[in-house]
Amino acid sequence: MYAVRWTGFYKATTTSAYFCTLSDDGVRVWINGVLVINNWTNHASTWNCTGSTALTVGTKYPVVIEFFENGGQAYMVFTQSTVSAADAQNTATRVVPQSQLFPQ
Repeated sequence: MYAVRWTGFYKATTTSAYFCTLSDDGVRVWINGVLVINNWTNHASTWNCTGSTALTVGTKYPVVIEFFENGGQAYMVFTQSTVSAADAQNTATRVVPQSQLFPQ
């Protein structure tokens, strides 16, 4: 078993976004200090999504992502969409780009 915490900033390029994680096991996500995803359980690969998050273009928002792995596969992806949470579940095109992520 292990756990990790990623901290940094997300730079908004739109006025709203849906965020999702695909993880195998536990995951929690805070955006701008608000817990928006909370599935801190042992589970197989599972999607967890936010509702629409209001943003200001060009603003950097603090992001904290926690993940734990308790055996089996180890998998964690952070995605986004401006259309819907369902669209954010397309990992081929919706992984949050490095250009929008900044270190703390």
